[in-house]
Amino acid sequence: MKAHPAGLESIWDVKPLSSVIVRDGSDAGEREFSTWKFRSAGESKRIIDHMWFTRGRKLRPTSRWRMLTEKEIGPTALPCVAYASDHLALCVEFEWS
Repeated sequence: MKAHPAGLESIWDVKPLSSVIVRDGSDAGEREFSTWKFRSAGESKRIIDHMWFTRGRKLRPTSRWRMLTEKEIGPTALPCVAYASDHLALCVEFEWS
């Protein structure tokens, strides 16, 4: 991922990911995404939503919810009847150290 101009890190940049517990498991091998839609140019499934933090400071991420899977969303992608937005919510828990 491209570096943020203010030196911030995205929750997606946390490596190893095991240092942040992904709550409720995740389908092994399925790449996570925060938006998934079909456009005239084709399918677009990628991460475009972020939660930014400054690594090495007192506030640090400790866990996050896993993203929904294709199977949970359904074949029509986003938005759909069950999920009215074309973006998924990114829920992260932080703690002060």
